[in-house]
Amino acid sequence: MNFAVAIDFSRPDTFIDETFVRKYLQDVEIAVKSLGEPFRDFSVTSSHAAFGFGAKIPPHFRESQEFCLSLETDPYCRGLDGILKTFKNAFANVQPITVAHLSHVIYYVSKLAQNALN
Repeated sequence: MNFAVAIDFSRPDTFIDETFVRKYLQDVEIAVKSLGEPFRDFSVTSSHAAFGFGAKIPPHFRESQEFCLSLETDPYCRGLDGILKTFKNAFANVQPITVAHLSHVIYYVSKLAQNALN
């Protein structure tokens, strides 16, 4: 059994204050830990695919609806702490957009699952 994470980086156009950002960071951490913990006993490796969507990503800051959370080409992170570390790095480096579409990530993860079966 494999565990994959997709984090929505989009934000509304309205003013975002520091309290909103702090709550968002806390919510992501709680969600990753509470959803990922049960998979620890069932995962053959502690490597998990982690994605982001709804942001402009470096270096050219083009809009993306599916990117590796590491901002590299490899979607895998080492453990839940690895996911959170790469999330914090991505959060500091991407530019949120107002629209997010999860379907691109779902398609990519389904291809990862198909490849794992072969």
